[in-house]
Amino acid sequence: MHSIKYVYSLSAFATALVVSTTQIAAAQNVQLSLQGQRFSAHQAATPLESNVTIPANVKITLGQSGAFKQYTSTFFPGDIEFRFLTVGDHNGAASFDLLGWRTGVEYDVLDAKGALETRAEAYFLAPNLLLKAGTNRQAMTTPPEWQANYQFESFLDQAGRPATVVIDKRTGEVVSARSANLLYEYQNYLGDKSTRTAQSIKVKAGGNLVADWQAVQITELVEINEQEFVHPKGYQKRQALGTLRVEKIADNTYRIDGSVSGYHTHFVVGEKSIAVFDTPIFPNEITRVKSLIQDTAPGKSISHIVFSHTHRDHIGGAAQLAQEGTQIITGKEGKLAILRQLGDKLNANTIEAISPTTIDLGGRQIQVIPVPSSHASEMLIAYDRQSKTLFQGDFFMMPDLGPAPVGFTVNRELMRHLTASALVPDRIVSVHGRVSTMQELMQTVTLLDAEKKKK
Repeated sequence: MHSIKYVYSLSAFATALVVSTTQIAAAQNVQLSLQGQRFSAHQAATPLESNVTIPANVKITLGQSGAFKQYTSTFFPGDIEFRFLTVGDHNGAASFDLLGWRTGVEYDVLDAKGALETRAEAYFLAPNLLLKAGTNRQAMTTPPEWQANYQFESFLDQAGRPATVVIDKRTGEVVSARSANLLYEYQNYLGDKSTRTAQSIKVKAGGNLVADWQAVQITELVEINEQEFVHPKGYQKRQALGTLRVEKIADNTYRIDGSVSGYHTHFVVGEKSIAVFDTPIFPNEITRVKSLIQDTAPGKSISHIVFSHTHRDHIGGAAQLAQEGTQIITGKEGKLAILRQLGDKLNANTIEAISPTTIDLGGRQIQVIPVPSSHASEMLIAYDRQSKTLFQGDFFMMPDLGPAPVGFTVNRELMRHLTASALVPDRIVSVHGRVSTMQELMQTVTLLDAEKKKK
């Protein structure tokens, strides 16, 4: 096992990924298949844990014409699966949500530069192809302590970005590669000389492990049917997000649309104050979001911010949005995650709702209800009886455009709670996707049940 973890930094260069020592030519048709785990901070199923391990599968087809196809599947807590297909060539690429719950029937577009970089990055997962796909390969000054056994080299990847590698002089195998802030470490090579493949690929960013791939297979394809790279049917290009704006969804009930992330913040205005539900707001959007809320409810303060759960993408903008005296409401043990992510000041103004709690905005009462889920143990929902609006995060997501998708375990969890509590909201809102209905929630659960019967 190799233990070298250092590769020269790239200084003024960009990034890249192509390194190789075997006989498979980069211009040939190749398919990569990997199974392993990704690691993500602040996405765990409980606030007691900071990081979560995410089972992942990747399959990439690289055509000698420059076309490529990348299939990815990852599972987050609550059996929430992201399954995407990216298809492209030197002119550009498009990414499709194969399950239809995140981006629905809309696809995202990469320009030519982005497509080229996406294709280039695939080679970092195939060290036996990496250098053969690159250009301008040059020896670097190897540190004296490594000179006997290793050679340091630089090269440009297929996207023209600089990268560096460490090569074992004895075996000719790539030990590690660096592309900008990403470090790839390769171990456990198997196969004969012409097809040796690293069976362990660890990817680190800033010293932190972000992916660990095993069960790596590289297959040379004699030819590829061009239909492999055809876009799936039934999709359309994603609509423009537009500018940051307030959309009224019910009486004194609003959502912020137009965020670059595509996420939504919601708020309810009472006679005295405002309650905000989840804050997935980028730092450069905070000032504008504050202005939008103030313009909608002049002279009224934000008395409460309710977190559906403490995953980073739901609470990131809270510290900047909160005002003097704003109370933060989270679920059981949520203060641990808030302290870890947002610091002492916000945590000092936070309470944990471990039983149903009512917040009074003046003539407008919102019930905050703990509903622990397999996605997040501290999960809360909030219900505004006046407008019959249910605020929730990640229990249920409808895409901005597209039919009801097959649900996940968390969809059923929400359905069961609403049934048991005799809550029948007119609308269900989420950080992700469009405003939806009870009927759509029921449809996703029905589709989930039908899917399970097939298995």
